[in-house]
Amino acid sequence: MTPGKTFSLIIGKSAGAKSGYVRVVSTAPSLLANPLVTVDADPRRWLDHTLFDITQDRIKEFTVKPAGGPGYTASRANKDTSDFAVSDIPKGRKLSSPAAADPIAGSLGSVSIDDVQKAQATPATGVAHTVFKTFDGLTLDVAGHKEGTRTMVSFTPTSTDQATEAEAKTLAARLNGWEFEIPSYKYDGMFRPLEELLEKLPEKGDKKKPAAGPALPPDLPPGLISPGPGK
Repeated sequence: MTPGKTFSLIIGKSAGAKSGYVRVVSTAPSLLANPLVTVDADPRRWLDHTLFDITQDRIKEFTVKPAGGPGYTASRANKDTSDFAVSDIPKGRKLSSPAAADPIAGSLGSVSIDDVQKAQATPATGVAHTVFKTFDGLTLDVAGHKEGTRTMVSFTPTSTDQATEAEAKTLAARLNGWEFEIPSYKYDGMFRPLEELLEKLPEKGDKKKPAAGPALPPDLPPGLISPGPGK
């Protein structure tokens, strides 16, 4: 036993259900170790995939700045107000429903990751931002971009209230300096364009056609067809 000292091991084949071979790095002999040591070869499987859970009932306001298109802000006066009011709606347009923006407020709930990497030294292009604010003073700035099919985000937590100061520090220690790959549906939920919240515009040339008259039975004898009034 060597308390306080660590060793780097190369994990070899198993010798049964309860033991396997290992070798200390930079040494020649292999050792039979008990209990069996197993390590998944894919580092992504070593991750704690649950990142954080900030529930929708805590969210007071969020401001979305998509990578393209206009930005907007949605807010509510208190927790008893279920739906978020959206500002900056274009003239002549309206929300598809009073709850159109609500799912964005819920996008911070049960956030899980598929992969993680060090934050890039050079900022990515086409970055979207959403800044969430809670009723108890926590602010979470979410920046997102796409790398091929991967949807990457980074988080910057801060607090303006003593009630959430410790939470912000805990989140910062876990999140700062890293970029996380999250599921695409979660990414899309955080950065929804304003157009997706609005009622669809009628398509050009979409005019109502006059209602067709009743269809005549096929092969109707000519003598049974009325010429109509005034004929």
